[in-house]
Amino acid sequence: MKYIVILLSIVLVFFYVYAPPFQSLPFGTDKPILILSLLYITHRKQWHNLYVFFRKEYLLFYVVLFFSGLVAVVHRQTFSTFFYDLLLMIEGFACSWAIYSFLNEHKLKLDKILIITSVVASIISCFLLLNPEITFYVKNSLLKYPEQVLDTFLFRGYGLADSLLYAYPVVQGFCAAFILMKVGGNNVVLNTSLLFLFVSIVCNARSGFVPIVIALVLLLIYKRTILLGYSIAIVVFLLVFAGSLNIFIAKNEMLDESLEWAGTSIDIVDDFMHGRKSENVEVLLGDMVVWPSTLEEWILGQGKNLFFDKQSNTDIGYFIRLNYGGVLYCFPWLCFCFFMYRRLYKTNRGMALLMFLSLLYLNYKGDFFAVNPATRLFFLVYVSSLVDQALFRNVLVTPNSRIEQKCK
Repeated sequence: MKYIVILLSIVLVFFYVYAPPFQSLPFGTDKPILILSLLYITHRKQWHNLYVFFRKEYLLFYVVLFFSGLVAVVHRQTFSTFFYDLLLMIEGFACSWAIYSFLNEHKLKLDKILIITSVVASIISCFLLLNPEITFYVKNSLLKYPEQVLDTFLFRGYGLADSLLYAYPVVQGFCAAFILMKVGGNNVVLNTSLLFLFVSIVCNARSGFVPIVIALVLLLIYKRTILLGYSIAIVVFLLVFAGSLNIFIAKNEMLDESLEWAGTSIDIVDDFMHGRKSENVEVLLGDMVVWPSTLEEWILGQGKNLFFDKQSNTDIGYFIRLNYGGVLYCFPWLCFCFFMYRRLYKTNRGMALLMFLSLLYLNYKGDFFAVNPATRLFFLVYVSSLVDQALFRNVLVTPNSRIEQKCK
């Protein structure tokens, strides 16, 4: 029975976090889990617990929602961004609370289930990378993506998940960072699984390496002995990885193109270190930088999402939000994120630094707080870390009881 519950938990976390957009479904697989979470919280009578425990986060997000709606009304635009913000608030807290409570009820640790789930996802990516025929079927017949995105997927986008070119590798990067930082314990199997996580990042998007780099820097500062052990393991891993590639690369043209694309990362770093211009960097620091053009736009934005704008297009999260709602909309967002960082820092300093230092770059590379796998992972880790610590301190007697004392 226990193994059935573990398997069910892995499936639950997989379809919630990664939410593969199947063509046969009109919505992502996170939506049924959202409904189940709402029913679970209602059945367990936990709404009071949830609201009181995260009352300050909710209050700050209410302000965000107010200005999000105000911008849509003033500019007479659709309420799509408002509804996405609302969905983020509901999914971020309610689903995370319900999933943590369900696992805790069955004496399962979310961190271990999450890491195992990420390894399963990475094995799927490796399998697709080595089997081009099956990959073609998955991209064109199983998952739902626009044609222009499928063109990019010729040598990228291996996995069974949403947002394969941004959020999916970010999730894999965070989970690899958790293993490096010994979240979930020191396990030989999990350490070995870093190989699969690394491949799932390489064949999708470089953004996934950001949490790994930050985790290594934190280890360098706080736990150098652990870093030394990993340095030896990384050398061995690279030798094994290089040897394995020589076997498969001759038989797989798609793999060859993926590795060629991944190799451009080294060229970008080399150009940056030597002060040379790089096309990718020039785009990020030039073409994609779109500032508001009038005082009114600085204050209350334009009311539209520039990610979908053909004339002033940008995929930089900061500029998408700034141009949508101006300073009045972005300032509550900033307060919300700062409060979350401060609260998590008091509970788990390493996790707070990893999550929010990564966020600084990841929100530049894309709109991080659009509802996607990375966002769902972010809130899942945030909520579970705080509730787990509260249970440890006996602030909550059980995840199903009322809060007995207020939590700062």
